[in-house]
Amino acid sequence: MPSSPRKNQRLLVTVVSKNASTLEGLDTYLRGVGVVTTTTGAIERLIEMTPVAAAAVILFPDEYSPDVALGALGTLKKLRPDVLAVVVTNEPRRFVDATGEEDPAASPLVMPKPAWAWTIMDAVRARLDARPQEPPIDAQPSARRPGRHE
Repeated sequence: MPSSPRKNQRLLVTVVSKNASTLEGLDTYLRGVGVVTTTTGAIERLIEMTPVAAAAVILFPDEYSPDVALGALGTLKKLRPDVLAVVVTNEPRRFVDATGEEDPAASPLVMPKPAWAWTIMDAVRARLDARPQEPPIDAQPSARRPGRHE
């Protein structure tokens, strides 16, 4: 059975953590499995450090004040709604309850600590694969096909 088109694309992910060993360890693992990463400890640079083509942001919010972490998630949702927010925390309930999302696909992926790099990556891929895919432009009813004139 062929892989879905998403599985064949290289993922771009931004990792946000103040902990240098968390950044280094997760970055090393993700790059090892073919993910393109950017990393930062500066949560205020989240949007700036997240490439336009990014699929996900992995945030370790416990290292920041709650207001700053929730503010960053709100800004990400507002400015980059297509980017999957992944929250790895000791307090998952705080982030699940804070989103107020009724649609699970639109809500952040909240993972309790400890979470290993491979479990984070598996969860990211599963959530991204569960999202509806847009049909190719030539499969859309209103798309004009090259070489066809009406």
